[in-house]
Amino acid sequence: MTALTEYERLEATGLWRATAEAQRREVLVSVGEATLTIADFNNRALAHWSLAAIDRQNPGEYPAIYSPDGDPGETLELEAGEDAMIDAIERLRRAVERRRPRPGRLRLAG
Repeated sequence: MTALTEYERLEATGLWRATAEAQRREVLVSVGEATLTIADFNNRALAHWSLAAIDRQNPGEYPAIYSPDGDPGETLELEAGEDAMIDAIERLRRAVERRRPRPGRLRLAG
């Protein structure tokens, strides 16, 4: 199951780097209920990122480069050919952003 109801399973390939100094490696990326799972091709999980904590480093550009919030050294690159995965991640990021608290909103209503 995925966080998006129209997908039973959503996977893509990408390039993942564990640290800024590490070499990029090809991985399999899948969207789950609350996490983005990064695994090697033997299906061993290398990383789990919370969907609520994913940042895009280069909005609107390709390849799309994502990182977990607060760790810009760990990156995931998705090429333009992985449009379904990029669109799904962007939809989830927008949904999370809409649900975050907005400081000062209560004060404005009063």
